[in-house]
Amino acid sequence: MDYVISVVLGTIALVFAFLFLTFWQKLVGVRKRFAGIINVETELAAAERKLEQAKQGQKEFERENEQRRTKLIQDCEQLEAKREELKTEVSLLEENLEDISFGFTSRTSVSKLRKSTRPLLRTYVIKSANSFEMARPPFVTRSGQSATAQKKVNE
Repeated sequence: MDYVISVVLGTIALVFAFLFLTFWQKLVGVRKRFAGIINVETELAAAERKLEQAKQGQKEFERENEQRRTKLIQDCEQLEAKREELKTEVSLLEENLEDISFGFTSRTSVSKLRKSTRPLLRTYVIKSANSFEMARPPFVTRSGQSATAQKKVNE
C-alpha cells in the first residue's frame, strides 16, 4: 500500500508540475503582451515626458511661426511701399509719354502743315513783295543809288 500511495502522490505531483508549467507559460505570454500596461508608473512617466516634449515642440513652432509672420508682414509693407513708389513713377512716365507723344504729333502735324502751305505762302509772299515794291518809295543804298537802280545794275 505504501507503493500505491507513493505512485498516487507522484502522479499528483506530476499533474501539479504540468499545470504549474502551463500556467507559467501563459503568465509569461500575458506579461509580454501587457508589459507596457503592467508597470503603470513607468508608462505614466514616459507618457508625461512625451507630452512635455510635444508641448516644447509646439511652443518652439509657435515662436518660429510668429517670427516668420512678423517678417512676412514687414516684407509685405516694404513691397507695398515699393509698389506705391513704382505706381507713382509709372504715372509720371505716362504723363511724360503723353507730353512727348503730343509734342511729336503736334510737331509732325506742324511740319505737314508747313509743307502743304509752303507753296501757298511762297506765292503770297511773292505777290506781296511785288505789290510792296511798287507801292513803296525807293530807298537809297550806300552807293547812293536807289534799291531798284542797284537791282538793275546787278542784273
